[in-house]
Amino acid sequence: MSWKEDLFTYATNPALVNPRGVGRQNFFAVCANKLFPEQAPDGQTAPYTVYSEVNCNDETTHSGPSHVEHNLVQFTSWAKTQAEADAIRQVLRDILEGNAPVGTSRFVATFSNKLVNYDPVTKLRGSILELRIHADY
Repeated sequence: MSWKEDLFTYATNPALVNPRGVGRQNFFAVCANKLFPEQAPDGQTAPYTVYSEVNCNDETTHSGPSHVEHNLVQFTSWAKTQAEADAIRQVLRDILEGNAPVGTSRFVATFSNKLVNYDPVTKLRGSILELRIHADY
């Protein structure tokens, strides 16, 4: 599997154990079946989270390609209030940051940035979490 598939499986499967035991059940209670790559389906009710790859840098050594990628991945949690969106973002950060989920991609996520957003069309508040995904493929 790719790091994207491993990440989705890890973030959405309550049977997998978070090594730090932080917040996983809270995320499932709030966002079960509401984590989407790139964009949410039309008509999706809030809250939900969308993730996308913003940037990817391959690591190369003097010996050639190292098969290591450094990806910037942006998660945007959308909710009716900023407080709710921020709470979902924090739980997602607690689940993913510093953990190396089991999977074929062998990735680890580190916190990069936190931003807020507002969508005037849906009138939803967004809380953006940027993570650096370091993946060995």
